[in-house]
Formats: sequence, C-alpha cells, structure tokens
Amino acid sequence: MERLLDVNQTAELLGIKPVTLRLWISQKRIPYYKVGKSIKFKPSEIETWINARRVAPDPDRVDKQVDSILGIRYEKGRRHSDLIQSNKEVKDGSV
Repeated sequence: MERLLDVNQTAELLGIKPVTLRLWISQKRIPYYKVGKSIKFKPSEIETWINARRVAPDPDRVDKQVDSILGIRYEKGRRHSDLIQSNKEVKDGSV
C-alpha cells in the first residue's frame, strides 16, 4: 500500500497553499480519504487527478495572439514571409 499524504504534504506537492487545498476538499473537487478526523491523499490518485486536468496547447490560438500583439494581420495558411510583406504594405499604406 502506498504511503498516504496529509494536507500540508499534498499542498506542497501541488504547489498551492493548504488553505486552497482545504477549500477544494470542502467543495469535493479533489479525491481524498477520511482517516478518523484526518484527511489523507493517495499520491497516485492525485497524479491521475492532475493529468485529467491537462489542457492541450492550441497552436492556432497562440499564433493569433502573437500576431495580434505584434500587430500582424492573421490569415490562416499564409507563410511568415507573406505576413511580413503584408505588414510592410499596411504600414506603408500601399494596401
């Protein structure tokens, strides 16, 4: 049987404050065990819980955000050199 973690150990593992973990416990947002009056966590279940919350990157969204920050008009499927040329035209007023 794997060693159970207490609230402080689990909070440290997650990189959050114990008060945040206690809030999640009260909201039943995270798997835990009641052992007497103590609250305990299985490391393997915490790892599974974390993995279930993974957000996959969206390259298109990143491209759009970078382009908007740099002031480049975003058009899907255009090459970088085309975007640079388009920006020069926009800045020069030739478009």
